[in-house]
Amino acid sequence: MKIVAFKKIISYFNFHTDEGREIKVLRDWRMVLCGFAFILIIVFLLNGYIFRKYREGLSKEIKTSQEKIITIDRIGLEKVSEEINRKERQFNENLAPPQIKDPSL
Repeated sequence: MKIVAFKKIISYFNFHTDEGREIKVLRDWRMVLCGFAFILIIVFLLNGYIFRKYREGLSKEIKTSQEKIITIDRIGLEKVSEEINRKERQFNENLAPPQIKDPSL
């Protein structure tokens, strides 16, 4: 079994000493690629979780409602039209201003 040297791993993030501040291209690229891989793994895990959660809904058959279709015949349409016209006439009659005589005349 291999023993992991944590001091070497921590030295990658040690920016307090002169050794941590010097430019090391290989170390910087490793940090960038490891960070990218970590973010990619998190994204894949999140997508897998969402997919598993909603997998049942994706394969479920969509059912349409079996509601009765309402039909309108000509006689019913004429009755409704007459009722609307009657209410409109009644509304217009109520809008007429009352005839008040001017008392000053």
